[in-house]
Amino acid sequence: MRIRPYILCLLLGLAASPASAQGTDIDPAASWTRPWFTRLDVGFPDGIYHARWDYHRCDCGDVLIRTEETLPEGLVTGEQVLVAGRVLLQRGFDQAGPAHLDSPMLMLQLLLVLLQKAGPAGPASVDAPYVITASDDDGPLSLDTGTAHGAFPPPWSVVGEVRGAGDGSHRFGMEFRFDKNSRGGSELSLSGELDYRSQAFPFAGDMSLADWSVHPLNAEDDKLLADRPANTLAELREMLRTRDGQ
Repeated sequence: MRIRPYILCLLLGLAASPASAQGTDIDPAASWTRPWFTRLDVGFPDGIYHARWDYHRCDCGDVLIRTEETLPEGLVTGEQVLVAGRVLLQRGFDQAGPAHLDSPMLMLQLLLVLLQKAGPAGPASVDAPYVITASDDDGPLSLDTGTAHGAFPPPWSVVGEVRGAGDGSHRFGMEFRFDKNSRGGSELSLSGELDYRSQAFPFAGDMSLADWSVHPLNAEDDKLLADRPANTLAELREMLRTRDGQ
């Protein structure tokens, strides 16, 4: 997959972890990488690119991403569900395809990596405003989604703040700068919300797939769905589990 030239990024395992937070409490052992809901706004200072993504994690392992991107060529909106990390459902995009997955997942990885570097004790340790600061003058910040990879060249740094609301949610804002020795330098602004309170997935299992485009991400699942297409989200999940022998 190709990454849009406006973004130099990649993904953490958002979809892999079962619930550990209950009610308004956060497991003291929880890492930044396991929010139930994330809202992420990303932009360049010159205004050439801005995006807002909402991410919802399911305890079944799926991830819903709602996208609104402002590009030089216009506004891009849509929804996508990554099912078991293997099949991508999409609707609303003018041109469907797995390339729409790169930007949100890669930028999410950048956010979570920066939070983990700046506050390794995790979200349960953040109540009052917490200053985010991390830097490296020598090594790149490398990211990898499994389908795309890249790196922010050194020296890179991040400054900002994350504030716990006391109910399992956090607000954050930060400026990420990289390769400041190049002509003009480069930077990104990241802001939004992380919520570690356990919550229901927006889509029920009986949701019809009739108005979604279906994109298997490997050859085995492509053949499986070509032979017997799924009609609902629950049916698709079950087909993938059955192929794995579960």
